[in-house]
Amino acid sequence: MNCAICNKEFVPFRNNFKQRFCSKECSAVGRKEFWKKYRQLDTYKKIRKKYLQSDKGKEANIRSQLKYLSTGKGKESRKKYYEKNKEEIKKVNKKWQQSDRGKELLNKYARERKKSDPTYKLKVNVRIRLNRFLKSKNMKKTNTTFKMVGCTPEFLKEYLEKKFYPHPKSKELMTWKNNTIRGWHVDHIKPLDKARTPEDVEKLMHYTNLQPMWMEENIRKS
Repeated sequence: MNCAICNKEFVPFRNNFKQRFCSKECSAVGRKEFWKKYRQLDTYKKIRKKYLQSDKGKEANIRSQLKYLSTGKGKESRKKYYEKNKEEIKKVNKKWQQSDRGKELLNKYARERKKSDPTYKLKVNVRIRLNRFLKSKNMKKTNTTFKMVGCTPEFLKEYLEKKFYPHPKSKELMTWKNNTIRGWHVDHIKPLDKARTPEDVEKLMHYTNLQPMWMEENIRKS
């Protein structure tokens, strides 16, 4: 009997006359060729389309894509695709982010991540504070938030931690868990409201003008 792949003559294992390949290597090549041809058939395409539309198929497809994108080849492929379609991707992302569903999911993600990631929470809160102030004064942003702050979010977190102090009455210690509306705030030593120009904003947003302060003290200061 001759092998269907390499045409080498061989003796079937245990007289298995349905055996078409002489070795595991040829068998692997044979399977690969079979599936290549089978995937081109309309029957296979209909079955696969129906499967991918099912909940099980959608989940399997997502898992498969994530697994591929985590590989070196997948990362390189994603990078090339992004560079080629950068502007279109930005438009699609912006449209999704502005949709009701997009806002809902992004807000949910932000709420959950804030609970477990103090650096992320600090970064978001500083950005929100700055953007609200600029909007209230009808000013334009002159630089990225943390270029204005003068350090990275990680550095700012450590900088504030070194200034933590107990509550003057309850003696409660400052932690990132009680960095809340009723806990402690990130305070501007020289109030941000004193800014009259974009240059003033940059000076008052600098990390050396920031400090942790308990809510009651911050309210009295204001």
